[in-house]
Amino acid sequence: MRYLITGATGFIGRELISQIRKNRDSFEVISRNAERAKEIFPDADQIHQIDLKREVPQGNIFKDIDVVINLAGEFVFSFLGWTKSKKSSIYNSRVLLTSNLVKGIYSSGNNSIGIVSASAVGYYPQADNKKILDEESENGTQFLSKVCLDWENEAISARKLGIDVSIVRLGVVLGRQGGVIGSFYWPFVFGLGAVFGRGTQWWSWIHVSDVVNLILFCAENRLNGIYNGVSADPVMHKDFALTLAKSLNKGLYFKLPELFLKLILREMSSELLNSYFVKPNATINAGYEFIFNDLNEALKNIFLRNVK
Repeated sequence: MRYLITGATGFIGRELISQIRKNRDSFEVISRNAERAKEIFPDADQIHQIDLKREVPQGNIFKDIDVVINLAGEFVFSFLGWTKSKKSSIYNSRVLLTSNLVKGIYSSGNNSIGIVSASAVGYYPQADNKKILDEESENGTQFLSKVCLDWENEAISARKLGIDVSIVRLGVVLGRQGGVIGSFYWPFVFGLGAVFGRGTQWWSWIHVSDVVNLILFCAENRLNGIYNGVSADPVMHKDFALTLAKSLNKGLYFKLPELFLKLILREMSSELLNSYFVKPNATINAGYEFIFNDLNEALKNIFLRNVK
């Protein structure tokens, strides 16, 4: 199997390529910074220097590719909140980039190629109660819902050529090198971890190993649909924070009030305060078996495997 990957230098991309190596498959990378990509992936079959937000890739780069895995997208979190410029970057790094990627696939004439494209559970409307959201649920109206809807539609447009497209809607991704733990690890290590707001908002989480395996499962089986990349056991944020603190042998003493978060982070505070009780119904029905459905086990694995 030969993969072409966008967003390869990010947290999930690096974990994905590590598994691709173990599987003895080959891979190529699209990056706007080829030198950096070459340093990280010296064994890549090819590095294509392309800024997908600004240009359409030449069709010939898709000639020998079996599956394109699209993981590119600017990091959503910012301690400065979402400025107009930040929101534009979040949108264009996903929607415009994916549009140009699909245009390149169109021009290649390679209709046998498959696509696995990332999205997020931010697609769904936030719910204050335990309302179950699955792959059949409608989209929300908030900023990230609009981003995810347009992002997915750009990828799905490739189906017009008979191309199989899998969309993986990711929840809170857990891994030591990035995601939510990468962002909040040190505050918790120093005993300064905090609960956001009331803490009763539901967090739908997934271990990064399951993210990688689910993406490859979609690719290898040439799935054509929407699949939630979340464990089957969402937890309330306050329980997540307490479990994380205990995993690090620390206490949990602080709360950041909802009003404070809204004043500091403004619109972006919704990503910490919104509630998403998401279930992976289509994912399970497709035959994927999760490695981690228990948060304690997931965190134990993350911290133990990083002890040197």
